[in-house]
Amino acid sequence: MHRLVKDQAVTIALDSELDRAVDAIECGFEGSQGIVGTLCVRRATSCAVERLTGGALGLLTFDHHGAPVALRGAAHASRDGAAVEFVVLDRVGARRHPLPTPRPETLTPRRLVHDPG
Repeated sequence: MHRLVKDQAVTIALDSELDRAVDAIECGFEGSQGIVGTLCVRRATSCAVERLTGGALGLLTFDHHGAPVALRGAAHASRDGAAVEFVVLDRVGARRHPLPTPRPETLTPRRLVHDPG
């Protein structure tokens, strides 16, 4: 949550059953206290907000310096559905990490010997 700034666009993608499409809720970041972030709902279906009144698991996704970030957690909407609290349960590796540098021995050409035996 420390990477987010006030009014930054975030999306909550709710976990769903196999036969349902993923519900996405577009929000703006309001602030955080530890692992709990407060969000204001900008765009969502009534079905998605209804799922949040009892709490739902999902991913909070956003961009940080051009890299995608996803946080797994639980979202819970206020009674009027205008605000959402998102509690981070664990981080998901959605960010892209650089590939390791190849070792020099892997770059050395080798002679292949064919054994017809």
